[in-house]
Amino acid sequence: MGTHDEPEIGLITASTLLAETFGLAVFVHPKQLAAYVGIAPAPYQSGTFPGHARISKLGNPRLRQVLYLAAISAVKTDSPLRDFYQRLLAKWKLKKVALIAVARKLLTLAFMLAKTQRPYDHGLRGFRSARPVVWLSGYRPAPLKSRTSLSGLA
Repeated sequence: MGTHDEPEIGLITASTLLAETFGLAVFVHPKQLAAYVGIAPAPYQSGTFPGHARISKLGNPRLRQVLYLAAISAVKTDSPLRDFYQRLLAKWKLKKVALIAVARKLLTLAFMLAKTQRPYDHGLRGFRSARPVVWLSGYRPAPLKSRTSLSGLA
């Protein structure tokens, strides 16, 4: 493992992401995708106790697992995601909380690259590479279809 300038999204992560999200066609915003995966923060409160925000875990467990493992791999390499992880740890965040934040950043980055069909850009929120992400090079998201009523299917 040498020095990497781009976050790595491997073949298994990419294929799982595309298969489990219907090719990203039904999502308009990365927050929707994060909620579908189950790594979006959700309030945890009871009565007057405000509580803390936690991940919802209501989403797709396979995607959550794959992204978590990709985040572990990303913070072990010399990458901008490792720098992000180290900044979170310096702010006294727990390691698992920081890993979930890295997983969400990976998910958001993959979503934006797939939707815009642009190569990996160094100006994209602090990431420093200009090389394209290989797994997205031939991918074209399906166009959004208008919703139809279910009565025509019977």
